[in-house]
Amino acid sequence: MATSGSYFKGDNFKKNVDVSHEQWYVKDVQVEGAAREVFEKYSGLAPEEVNKHVGEVRDRAFQNMPFACIGSCRFLNFSLSQNPHYSEVLSRLTSPSSTETFLDLGCCFGHDIRKLVYDGAPASRLYGLDIDNAFIHLGYQLFLDRDKLQSTFATADLFQTPSNSLIQTLGGGVSIVYAASFFILFNWDQQIILASNLITLMKPEQGAMVLGRQLGNSEPGEFPHLKKDGTTTYWHNVESWTKMWEEIGKKTGTEWTIDASFDDKDFSYEHNKWGMPTQGRLLFANYRK
Repeated sequence: MATSGSYFKGDNFKKNVDVSHEQWYVKDVQVEGAAREVFEKYSGLAPEEVNKHVGEVRDRAFQNMPFACIGSCRFLNFSLSQNPHYSEVLSRLTSPSSTETFLDLGCCFGHDIRKLVYDGAPASRLYGLDIDNAFIHLGYQLFLDRDKLQSTFATADLFQTPSNSLIQTLGGGVSIVYAASFFILFNWDQQIILASNLITLMKPEQGAMVLGRQLGNSEPGEFPHLKKDGTTTYWHNVESWTKMWEEIGKKTGTEWTIDASFDDKDFSYEHNKWGMPTQGRLLFANYRK
């Protein structure tokens, strides 16, 4: 299912915020820096309206989807723009002769797409994919751009082999994929399935790129899922991430150069006590050979 501006009828979201996940719920939303600039200059909000507007949409989302990135307002970091490869992504999309396309995988509100557009990327070559279209519609509400944004959003379950119609919806194959806090939601075997199916959505050419950042662990392994009892997710370090993509390459007949690092920014235990002391941030940029 694709959408580029259709009206979202009704509002099925609950009105009262459930803070049962209060360990990652920030009550007072403060929008600052680059995020405030986007909401004022791209969305057209008056300065005094920004915190209230963002807080209201965030609460509506959190009531039904109590993820840490929403409750803690981490989406306001516009993490793609802080990635060390952001200038490369922007250059590849904005060069005069460029036909490259970009996919935000697990796009949530589509906030990184809005930042790309604000920074000059051609909206028509930007795509967002998520399993839940509620995120997509909330994104339009958050950025007030339903009638002007020319990017395309689609919903799909990437555990299923991508259909030809989905590939065509995404412009016939994407050049650059951003996956922020996506693979961390799944176990090792599931991540391999998802990555293998993702590759079928990409152009089969040298330099095709998968980049992102996510929660990692200096001692990698399967850990209990933070939201789904009885299931696990695999937390990576650089070595395990590289090893997994070697396995993905063998499965798909592709080869990848892995540029990855591990640090304590964003996801440090000091600022995320719901986690574990060995956690941190995994940054990665995978290039197809």
